[in-house]
Amino acid sequence: MATNDVTVTFRNFCVPQEKDSTGARWYLDSDCGRKLSGSAVLAGEMGNTVVYEDSTSSFPVDLETGFDFFYLKCVSGDDIKLSLDGGSNYLVSLSSGEAFASYVDSSAADIKFDTTGTSTVQYLTIT
Repeated sequence: MATNDVTVTFRNFCVPQEKDSTGARWYLDSDCGRKLSGSAVLAGEMGNTVVYEDSTSSFPVDLETGFDFFYLKCVSGDDIKLSLDGGSNYLVSLSSGEAFASYVDSSAADIKFDTTGTSTVQYLTIT
């Protein structure tokens, strides 16, 4: 493989949950009713621009659009909240040791992440 070639293999697993009306407990999302999982190998579809950032300490981080793959890991510290709509809604929360990865539509990606405290993260974007 040439040094500019990029191959990404990733697997996702998610158990969609919602709170009951009293807010007392979480349970499996009734609209979905099952666990979500999948895997993909991304190679040859993307160019070769890879941006990797380790130990980001300046939050919030608003990523430029135009990439095809995104990976974010909360290495340590406080929870990271992730928005896919530029910060209007933070729908994903990552605790220490958790990660999020997704193949994204490069024309629609408007990813922003933030924390309420001090966190160390790693993220990767591939165009």
